[in-house]
Amino acid sequence: MTSELPPTTTGMTTQRRFRVAAVLTAAGLAIPLFWLMRRLFAHPLPRADVQPQYVFFFVASAAVATLACGGAILLAVPMLVRDRSLRTPTRIGFSVTAVLTGLLLVTFWTSMFLKVPGSFGFVGFFALAPGIPVLLVVAAVHRSRAESLKRWPIVALTIALLILWAVASYVALAANYVVLSTSPRTQNGVGYLATLTYAAFGSGLVVLMRKPGTRLPRVLLIVAGVVLLLMVLFWVAA
Repeated sequence: MTSELPPTTTGMTTQRRFRVAAVLTAAGLAIPLFWLMRRLFAHPLPRADVQPQYVFFFVASAAVATLACGGAILLAVPMLVRDRSLRTPTRIGFSVTAVLTGLLLVTFWTSMFLKVPGSFGFVGFFALAPGIPVLLVVAAVHRSRAESLKRWPIVALTIALLILWAVASYVALAANYVVLSTSPRTQNGVGYLATLTYAAFGSGLVVLMRKPGTRLPRVLLIVAGVVLLLMVLFWVAA
């Protein structure tokens, strides 16, 4: 009789999911601690007059820490909530650490978006631009396994959706430049609109790949595409 816990729907065993979550939690916590130690004992956090690559490294590391904490929360917390037998002090400790670190990072992002007008749009763009293709490929792999007779049509659909996403990304990047042309008071609001519309368009593509027969992805694609085009046309006309 083996002590290995049963596999989950993702193919990973429960034990392995908790191990991966622990590694992600450690990575997500290590990055904020690194910047905190650097601030206390070495150099201050980036200011407006520092080199751009330093600011980029700071923001990129915060994004990596956010993704790590988010992944740890998604892997561990739902199982701990559903099954009491899985709750051990170590697992609960790692999960609480991931949640607290995630809240700290959310506070950081919120502060940055409020202090730097238009930053939300560009950060969201550079997170969504590579993220949606990954979700599309994963959905295509799962669908091709379930529908092996339609493998080549699924490959063609995946390529078409990736091309469509590339075009949408170009339009969304132009829409983010619309944000820079607006007044500082409206930059955050317009940035939120552009990024959420871009995210809605990408969500429509992913849903279209996973559930091609539903009406929701078509509505998302049409509405989001029209809004992005209107923003770009407004910028051109101005």
